[in-house]
Amino acid sequence: MNAVARPMGGLASDAVARLFGMRGRLWLPWAVQTTSATLCVLVGRMGAAKASSLAATMAVMVLCAAFVLASSGFTFGIQHTMNFQNIREKNIRRSELVIELKKIFKEMSIRYQLLPQKVEITYVGSNPLPMGPSYTR
Repeated sequence: MNAVARPMGGLASDAVARLFGMRGRLWLPWAVQTTSATLCVLVGRMGAAKASSLAATMAVMVLCAAFVLASSGFTFGIQHTMNFQNIREKNIRRSELVIELKKIFKEMSIRYQLLPQKVEITYVGSNPLPMGPSYTR
């Protein structure tokens, strides 16, 4: 199934890209993954129902797996579009995201600590900075 579903996902991504561009390539995986999640919930509901047959449950499960594999085929069509000149904006967005996640964790009483990060500062200039012995290592 993997040999068929993943390439079909890639072909579908290419077809949607011709019609809608990159926005279509981004929306198609969302739609397929949402369908896959719905099918997964349906499989769980079918297993809990007394009247469902094993064949019907297996058919929905195989369809769910096909959608999951197709969605992994879409990812090959999504291109990296980050403009490295906007790295400052990216870092600001990332910092805001981490701060919001920390607020959410705090509201849910989940302890969260940021990992320590190594910071290297180098001085580029003609004259060395005057530093006492306490500042040098």
